[in-house]
Amino acid sequence: MKMYVYPLLIIIAASSYGVVSTIIKLAMRSGFSVSEAVTSQFFIGFCIAVCIFFLTNRSKLSFKGVEILIFAGVLTGLTNILHGRSLNFLPASMAVVLLFQFTWIGMLISCITKRRFPNRSETVTTLQIVGIVTIILGMSLPTMLDRKRLVIKNKTSKQNAKNQSNMFVELKKHI
Repeated sequence: MKMYVYPLLIIIAASSYGVVSTIIKLAMRSGFSVSEAVTSQFFIGFCIAVCIFFLTNRSKLSFKGVEILIFAGVLTGLTNILHGRSLNFLPASMAVVLLFQFTWIGMLISCITKRRFPNRSETVTTLQIVGIVTIILGMSLPTMLDRKRLVIKNKTSKQNAKNQSNMFVELKKHI
């Protein structure tokens, strides 16, 4: 039974990261800034961690390994902050795809630090991830660029219409 717990926890964690993008986008639409949304996520996560700590009836607090815990926390926090900032420019689905690039980048860093080549399963997994991301970016990037062009074009046409309206009013005053 324990063998199935860890993959289930990974699925729950991955799903949670997918939901985070949507929550931040909804918060931005409701008028909150990215900083406020990310800070509230940190606060809620801290409260949940404290509740879990007290519910597990830990009687003694150990500071063993606190340096590595702080290092991992800083990296996780920085990832969340940058992910939140990227949502200003990217759709939520694209931000999640780019967020999960840590899989093959982590594998690359591991191979470099251990001074070894990746084994066959690591190579196949990495090629699958890169291939899928390439396909997703190839399908969604043109639509994102078209949306940006439409937004720029709409802003330009609105500005032109406003300028023409102002010119008409000025011309009317002189007649």
